[in-house]
Amino acid sequence: MRRFVKWLPVLCTAVLLGTGFFMPRLAALALDRRLEQEVVQRENSAVSLTLNREGDFFETLELFAVSNTQVELSEGEYRKRAEVEDTAVWIMWELTAGRKVYEVPEVTPVLMTNKDVGGSGVFWRCVWSDSKGMDEVLWLDDQSGKLVALQGRLGPSVTEKKTYMATVEPVFQEAAVNLADFLRLHYPAENVRLSLGAEDGDYTVALLRETDGGEVVHSLPLRLRGEWLYFNL
Repeated sequence: MRRFVKWLPVLCTAVLLGTGFFMPRLAALALDRRLEQEVVQRENSAVSLTLNREGDFFETLELFAVSNTQVELSEGEYRKRAEVEDTAVWIMWELTAGRKVYEVPEVTPVLMTNKDVGGSGVFWRCVWSDSKGMDEVLWLDDQSGKLVALQGRLGPSVTEKKTYMATVEPVFQEAAVNLADFLRLHYPAENVRLSLGAEDGDYTVALLRETDGGEVVHSLPLRLRGEWLYFNL
């Protein structure tokens, strides 16, 4: 017992020294964790204030046609990262008719706003990079999970003419037709029309929907340059 009492001050000193050594590290970790939580809370609050109402899907499409401000987020409001990755791979599989298998892209949620038109939305930027730095980029709407813009290498542009009832249809490139067919199946529109633009490889994608005030048409740009397709960009 006397021996224990003799060593007790030494043990207490060692404990105090050890605690003093680790305390700054523990305090720093606690501070980092608290700051991270505060950042996420502030970020979510900012997103909630910006997205003060459910956006109309067709209005969100128009955000890409104007100059906008983009802020990267840590997470989306409606979609999880894994869900976005799977959806992006599936969309590219559909648009290439299964001819090309895509790896899981790098996905980042982005808050996009435009003060002039008063629009805002959260989108997922899905990027496939190659060794030459030629990125394929697909944008998904966080709220609906639908494709809203695309820059992709969708293979060579095959052109063809179809004759029906002695009428020759306009020449459409295969990648443009595939995209229009995809939108026709998966967009909340009554019809999707594809028309040629003024220059070779330029198209207009017209989305038609019925409202109480009559038929409304939303026109989106589509360009083909070699093997590259640019939709709503």
